[in-house]
Amino acid sequence: MNLSLAGEAAAVERLVALLGADWPCRELGPDDDAACVPGLGGVLLKVDGYSVDSARLPWMSLSDVGWKAVVAALSDLVAKGARPRAVAVSVGAPGDWSVDDLLQLVKGAAEASRSHGAWLVGGDTNSSRGPA
Repeated sequence: MNLSLAGEAAAVERLVALLGADWPCRELGPDDDAACVPGLGGVLLKVDGYSVDSARLPWMSLSDVGWKAVVAALSDLVAKGARPRAVAVSVGAPGDWSVDDLLQLVKGAAEASRSHGAWLVGGDTNSSRGPA
């Protein structure tokens, strides 16, 4: 069954069954939006990845998309009482983007990180197939 038919809940249920027995973070299970980092005493980790074409609404600038990528992940951490310290952003961008397009997205991510008391420490860019 493909993911769109199964739905997120069913896919996560299967992942939990696969990872649950060896899951090192008893406070937050593998079905949670964040996870603790074993051995680092209360450090939480959150990963969100975006394709720009799915995250960008028609009125949003690329800087807005960078901002959105950061605050979406931070909101899950803050909801658990965590204080964000570092942010890494993973974005799928169209191959026909200019370097300036990417810089605008990163500018928004850096501004959002700083406004929440965290540093943008890096991330990952990948190609996406859809239009920006």
